[in-house]
Amino acid sequence: MLNIISNQQAMQLLFRTFARSLPDTDVFVYDHTLRLLFAEGRALLPRESTQLEGLLLMDVLPAYLTTEELLLQYQRAFEGVEISREYSLASGRFLVRSLPVRDESGAIIGGMTITRSIETQVSVEEALRYSERRTRTLLRTLPDALFVITSEGIFTQAHYGHQQHDDMFNVVGQHILDIPLPLEVARQALNAIKTACETQSMQIYNYAVPSEHGLVHYEARVSALSRDEALVLVRDVTTLKQTQEELQRHISDLELMRLFDNELAEQLKPLEVMQITLDILARLTNAELGAVILCDHNNLTLAHHIGTLDVHAASARLAKSSSFYKQHVNRNEARLILAWSQEKKGVPLQHHSRASMLLPLVYHERRLGLIVLETQNPQWFTTKNYEVAQLLAMRAAVSLENARLYDKTEQQLRELRELYEHVRQLEQLKTDMIRIASHDLKNPLAGVLGYVEMLRRSGSAQFDEAQMRYLANIEEGTRRMQRMVSGILSLERIEQMARQQLNERVQLDALIAQEVADFQARAEQNQQSLTADLAPVPLWVRGDAFQLREALRNLLSNALKYTPSGGRVRVEAQAVAGMAQVRVHDNGFGVPEAMQKQLFKPFYRARTSETANIEGLGLGLHLVKNIVERHHGKMFVHSVYGEGSSFGFDLPLLENPAQNT
Repeated sequence: MLNIISNQQAMQLLFRTFARSLPDTDVFVYDHTLRLLFAEGRALLPRESTQLEGLLLMDVLPAYLTTEELLLQYQRAFEGVEISREYSLASGRFLVRSLPVRDESGAIIGGMTITRSIETQVSVEEALRYSERRTRTLLRTLPDALFVITSEGIFTQAHYGHQQHDDMFNVVGQHILDIPLPLEVARQALNAIKTACETQSMQIYNYAVPSEHGLVHYEARVSALSRDEALVLVRDVTTLKQTQEELQRHISDLELMRLFDNELAEQLKPLEVMQITLDILARLTNAELGAVILCDHNNLTLAHHIGTLDVHAASARLAKSSSFYKQHVNRNEARLILAWSQEKKGVPLQHHSRASMLLPLVYHERRLGLIVLETQNPQWFTTKNYEVAQLLAMRAAVSLENARLYDKTEQQLRELRELYEHVRQLEQLKTDMIRIASHDLKNPLAGVLGYVEMLRRSGSAQFDEAQMRYLANIEEGTRRMQRMVSGILSLERIEQMARQQLNERVQLDALIAQEVADFQARAEQNQQSLTADLAPVPLWVRGDAFQLREALRNLLSNALKYTPSGGRVRVEAQAVAGMAQVRVHDNGFGVPEAMQKQLFKPFYRARTSETANIEGLGLGLHLVKNIVERHHGKMFVHSVYGEGSSFGFDLPLLENPAQNT
């Protein structure tokens, strides 16, 4: 009820003050003819309020404010009816309230309409309704239980989520100590609630409740809503707990396997591998007896064991059940036997054992044997430790096979060493015999040549032509044997010198020039051309002058030997890319390509129709190759059958000969 004072100006001032204090609101007062007496506000009024007073509502207000429904609402104010309705108008949603204006006596002297924009309020309410719907939806799908509990322990709200249990219904209004929870758990919850309310910090605790399926694990999170109330979220973490425990078991198993692998990796003896394997498996399974049965050509042997065991009796029991144990080896079939009394085909190794694990030792396709673990207490052998034991047995099989192969390799190595020593002794014996024979043959051969010479001088008048020819043949054969002995002794001398260090500075080009000069007489005798094309600068190398001279002599001798009369031999020595490059070219008989790979083998000669009658031991090129390789060089050969050959070598040059004295 609003009482109107008689003073119209005071009334208008009051209304204006009232209207201006309300945001997004228009206030206008009208008489029974719907003529405006007063108007104030900017929400919907089309012009300044002072310009509207005295005009009819229908003439000044927009059409959407003068609909039939609104005009009827305006007029009902004169009947003493107060009406509040929401309308969707041009610029949004509004609440229009119409009420009568009375004087001091209570008589209705006019009507008043208050139009207020409720757009923001509607948006907020819709947002709240949406938020509420979403929250309810989330709560319906949330698997966790939610409770609002006072600091004194009284349930005020409850949402069970998916964790609906009969003993949790109708807890609202009850005290936490009165619901069917273990007393210790209820007290733990009450303490957490009080602490959360007092400290305004989240409290987390875990508890477990027994059920017909075992323990059910929960995690509770307590958050303070005020000083007197807390929100408690309870989540069933049984699956998570089981997963964590399973994961931890897997981690423990992996750690055990890592330690097991590390232990085995350091062992290369089969006995030590078996000992470590049985020790770890016995600790893992609490087995009272562990044994390794090896299979060799389908025969089972008790190779190693831990624990008290009558080996003789166990071997007899193994023989009695050999087909039973062989079956598991041959089929690579692990077995967990929890009651030997129910087995009909086999017996345990220990007569009083009640349970066994049979773990095959198989590496690829090789059946090594079987690990047997036995106990008098079957409860110790669980499915879990049986699975881990199988994994360890697989790794043990790998290490056992490696140890077996290592042991076999060691045995073969010992045999090879013995064989090598035997061959070395034979080689030394052969070398000694060749040396002795070579040295001992020199003097008799020289004596034979001396007597041949004496016979030739003294018997030239007495011997006929055939006898003189016989003496010539004897002399030629003896000289050939003498050359063979000299070659063998030369090879032996070079091999002895090879064990010495090669530290001498050798001017290779000077050495070549000297050797070419020494062979000139032989070349002229054979009517051959022998020339040298040497580098303009000295070619210094590090090595042994005697050996290098021997190599050059062999190359020059071969070139002249296998080049026919009238042929050409040219020696070339140049510096190329830090190497002293030596080549001996000839236009002689050449070597067939198929024979060239054998040229450097000792006692090999490339015999062709042209060279069949040329003498030689086949040691020259072998000797050259050994000398060049000892000087860190590389051999060179190029030959075309019927056109000629080029033999030579490359040796590293000294970078600064003056500093390598």
